Amino acid sequence: MNGLRTFLHIGEGCSIREGVVIHPGTDEGSGLTHVGDNCLVMSGVHIGHDVRVGDGVVVSANTSIGGHVHVGNGAVIGGQSAVHQFVHIGQEAMVGGHTAVSKDVPPWSLVKGSPAALAGINLIRLRRLGVPRREIRDLLQTYRYVFGQETMFQGKGMAFAPPLNLPPLPTPSQRARQVCHLLYSVLGGG
Repeated sequence: MNGLRTFLHIGEGCSIREGVVIHPGTDEGSGLTHVGDNCLVMSGVHIGHDVRVGDGVVVSANTSIGGHVHVGNGAVIGGQSAVHQFVHIGQEAMVGGHTAVSKDVPPWSLVKGSPAALAGINLIRLRRLGVPRREIRDLLQTYRYVFGQETMFQGKGMAFAPPLNLPPLPTPSQRARQVCHLLYSVLGGG
């Protein structure tokens, strides 16, 4: 240890229940563990060092979040889940209960299982936020294109968001550029 000052910041309007452990930042990390405003951290939760939790996040009971994890605004982590260190959980994502998260979770997605697998988009949250139907359809189509899982939404929403009619691309970098452009346009950047 080099004796640097480390911090723990808990935002305004948070509800932190009994038996919660939140570690401060470390000398080797960012030096700061941050819990945003209006978060709900239920009983028995462990939040590791140098974690950044956005605003309006819900962490359900008996969940463990490893060090250096970033949790985006509005994300929900289901009960008795485990999040591996250095993972990023995207904005408004939903992690199902009893889920083992060892890889990044895309924004607005729904993951579940052990190991975590993409199960769809967080449709309930998008609707509660008042996201227009057209934007939800665009996001759903984009996720299908990016993750290549036509079966991911089997039985629900297939008519709502048919597969994208995009030409095959010769190189992965061209596909990546096209996906970035799609995400940028869907998320309001152009």
